[in-house]
Amino acid sequence: MCPRLVKYHLHVAELKFQELVQFSSVMIKYWSQRLLLFSRYDNGIKVDEEERFSVTPESIARHHAFCCGSGLIVDCFTGVGGNAIQFE
Repeated sequence: MCPRLVKYHLHVAELKFQELVQFSSVMIKYWSQRLLLFSRYDNGIKVDEEERFSVTPESIARHHAFCCGSGLIVDCFTGVGGNAIQFE
């Protein structure tokens, strides 16, 4: 079996084993990338399918925050707060 397929099947098995909410096949793709999107993902955040597609990866959001500097931040299209969370 192809290594990519083995990896995919392991992720599916992991999701079923942990008795998580049934994910679509598209969601499984994002499950393997969850820590790239947010390094503290496993600390307990909840996102739905739409939010998982639209969240800005943490490294990009960190760069945006660095370029903008400090001050008052208004993020009108915050979604799950992927950009806003970097302005600590």
